[in-house]
Amino acid sequence: MVYLIGFPDEVKNKKQNLGVFAVQYSIIFIHYSRCDTHYFLSDSGEFGMTTALEMKPEAWRKFNPSKNIKAQHTRKKYLKERREKALRVAEEAANLLRQKFKARKIVLFGSLTNEDDFSAWSDIDLAAWGIPPGKFYSAVAAITGLSPLFEIDLVEPDNCRAPIKEVIYREGVEI
Repeated sequence: MVYLIGFPDEVKNKKQNLGVFAVQYSIIFIHYSRCDTHYFLSDSGEFGMTTALEMKPEAWRKFNPSKNIKAQHTRKKYLKERREKALRVAEEAANLLRQKFKARKIVLFGSLTNEDDFSAWSDIDLAAWGIPPGKFYSAVAAITGLSPLFEIDLVEPDNCRAPIKEVIYREGVEI
């Protein structure tokens, strides 16, 4: 097994954006912007990129592109299902706010409104109009206990900071 020490200059220049996973069999595996790129150092000391056909069988087994594709598909499926659950919880919260706390209007905003922005760490952001001032914190307590999977944030649009209010009016979706 051969381990390379150091990086060629063209890799060093990008080092802050690279994560080196394995350096063996004279191949450097580098992950950059969701792409695995294989670099080699020839016996003569030349540095270049390999194609899949040029890779040694040991390196190909370690690379395993089908595993990466499967992982991406699994992640997309997981995020889609998680987002659907979050939307159901948001609907449940909106119904509770209308029925128990007399909210006139509920708007969903934040990453849940856009599938591309939604991540595994996304929460549920709601804005509600019409909840009596003395009942607002009771409303917050009621909806935060609806799901252990999601943090739920509730804001009063008339009393929140201007940047949040702008996002609510610009990107919010009434539910």
